[in-house]
Amino acid sequence: MYETTREFKNQIMDESERCRDSIELEDKTDAMYHGDQLPPDVKITIEERGQPEQWENNMKKVGAKIQGYMRNRNTEVKVKERKRKDKPKAVILQEIMRYIANHSEYQSEKADSELELQNKGRAIQAVFVKERKDRIDEEGNTYKDVFLKNIPSENCILDSYANEKDYSDGNYLHILNYVLKDDLYMFFDEEQVDKINTTSNWTQENRYDREHTSTTREEVLLCESWYRLYDRKKRKMVYYFCYWVDDVILLQDESPYDFEGYPYAVSYVTKNKKTGAWSGLFKDIIPIQDSINYAKLRLYNILGNVKLLLGPDAVEDVEEFREEYNEDDATVEVNDPNKIREISQNAKINSLLLVIRDGREQIKELIGA
Repeated sequence: MYETTREFKNQIMDESERCRDSIELEDKTDAMYHGDQLPPDVKITIEERGQPEQWENNMKKVGAKIQGYMRNRNTEVKVKERKRKDKPKAVILQEIMRYIANHSEYQSEKADSELELQNKGRAIQAVFVKERKDRIDEEGNTYKDVFLKNIPSENCILDSYANEKDYSDGNYLHILNYVLKDDLYMFFDEEQVDKINTTSNWTQENRYDREHTSTTREEVLLCESWYRLYDRKKRKMVYYFCYWVDDVILLQDESPYDFEGYPYAVSYVTKNKKTGAWSGLFKDIIPIQDSINYAKLRLYNILGNVKLLLGPDAVEDVEEFREEYNEDDATVEVNDPNKIREISQNAKINSLLLVIRDGREQIKELIGA
């Protein structure tokens, strides 16, 4: 086991840098899916013009179709025994899986995981077992609830070089969450919690601070780390877990599970095995969506403006004429109307409409609609 948190910090910082492009794509996709379609500089320009934002959320339309299909499908995993003697175990496992699927929280967590997979390109689920002390069987054993919990992708640091579907070849897994320091006293040794410095800012350079703005509460970044090390005596990989905050290790021990692996399931939409980069369903749609939004902004800007050619002495005051001419019910006095010509922008308008229509068709083709 590790004696300090230095190795954990190095893993987190290295992975955050190595996967920066995937992380930024996660953030952009999630923002666009939830309606934040325009870049900050474009929003400022639009606001200065007094022009309303114009965009269309094709990603949301696609996502709604996918989510609708996922909700309506019926899936059931069947457990088959390899040997006849294993049949009783297979029956028990089948019932456990059926119970999990019928649990009230399962559908909600499943929907969250599917949305994570769709938008961010990966989903992480944890398996939890909770004792029901209010229910005891005839032999005195307490009942247990087994359920799945979706872990937000942005809270996870994974080994980018792990390629097995069950993540069995991953060397580490980190889950990071901000929590109140006082809450830690309920779960960890008081003396260790007292050592935590709430003003530490070691994570300022990694992505987990990007949305954290609380300054009034004593919050700390609690890290749950799982890792594996080769044990020469046992001649096998041994799995460990560790709860830590900054430089303080709160709890560390060997994995309590009987199996060799992590108590988490990891899924990807697409992943580059060489670089570790991942992406969701909308990677190829985002640039098309950006072009549609830009075309719509240009279109509404053109429709809200008029181009004129003015000959000499056509009007008394050009600035005054411009202001009056832009009014919806304008009545403007001019010297010579024959010296005023409005420039048609129909060609530009038609070109922009073509870009919008073509973009929509490309998106339909990409999703197979």
